[in-house]
Order: sequence, then C-alpha cells, then structure tokens
Amino acid sequence: LVMGTGYNSDVFYLDRNEGHRKLRLIFAGKLSEKKGLYSLLRSLRLLQKYENYEVALAGGYGNREEYANICRLAEVSPCPVIFRGKLTHPELAREMNNSDVFILPSFYEGLPLVLIEAMACGLKTICTDLPGIRPWLDQTIPQGGTIFVTPPRMFDEDEPYPEDLPAFETRLARAIETAEHCPLPEPESISRVSWDSLCRAYCGLWQS
Repeated sequence: LVMGTGYNSDVFYLDRNEGHRKLRLIFAGKLSEKKGLYSLLRSLRLLQKYENYEVALAGGYGNREEYANICRLAEVSPCPVIFRGKLTHPELAREMNNSDVFILPSFYEGLPLVLIEAMACGLKTICTDLPGIRPWLDQTIPQGGTIFVTPPRMFDEDEPYPEDLPAFETRLARAIETAEHCPLPEPESISRVSWDSLCRAYCGLWQS
C-alpha cells in the first residue's frame, strides 16, 4: 500500500497577515544556482510593473561563490529582495502567510513537498515543469492551480544550456505576472494530504 506524501497541518495552515501593498514572492530551499536563483533574480528585471513586487529568499547556502553571486544579483534587482536565512518550519510557515506566491524555479527536483506546504498557507505556486512533479501534483491536489514553467534544455541532469536561459527567465517573469490573477488553491483539496488525513485514510483501509 502506497499512501503518498503529506504535510504537517499543525505547522502549515492558513493564517494570513494582510496589509502589505506589494505582491510578495517567496522561495524556500538551498540558495544556489541549480535551484534557479540566478534566473529568478534576473527575471525580476523583465516584470512590466516591477515596483509592485518584492521577494523573500528563505534558506541557507553551501557554495560561498554562488551565494555572493546571488547577493550581487539581489543588489541590482529592481524589486526589494529580502534574505530570511535558514528557518524552522514554524518560521517558514509564518513567512509563507506573509507572502502571496511561492516560486520554485529549480533545474532539478525530486517531489517538492514545500509546494504543498505553501498551498496549505494559502499561496499560489509557480514551479519549473520538471519530470514527475506535474503528475504527482495532479494526483495529489488536482485543483492546486500550480503554474508550470517550461525549463531550459539540459545538457546534464541539472545543467541548463546557457543560451536557453534568457527565454526561461522571460517565461518566469510572465508566470509571476500571471500568478497575481490566478485563483487560490482549494483548502479542502489540500487538507486531504495532511498527515492527519492520510493517517485516517490508512486506518480506514486497515480496518476494512
């Protein structure tokens, strides 16, 4: 029996803090080139109304040179970029509830549970259309409404062709602009994949 993955609804849940004027994007994960951070920060220059946006980056880093490059790109971004550092799950949930759109522009991913955690906090989601993620989400949360962005061509598992990056960054910018007008994911469909719901389903199957 395979029940699938689930999220902790005691931590990740809708608790919105209204009042900010800019549309807030949040990324959570390792701050690195292969997570698409260079491209995300460059895509901000392509937004038609960049003054309406701000970006939060949550996570630590391993490669100091890559982190320095990310900081330099953030410094010249037309939008404010806020570094939140490594966060605990409760801290990340609070940051998500202070945001509007979760974005994951990675060049490689497994099954990113963080997308569902973001949905549970009431965020719209953007993700690179990498193998396995769309079928997983379609099965897990059919009405999740994630915007998928076609990735650049890869010459290795997670190495994009440099000449494909400008078009990818344009697609990211258009996805960010589109997300602002997309409906929110259905809370009931997301709650079905919480730990509690999966445990109840498992217990029901066991008893039957």
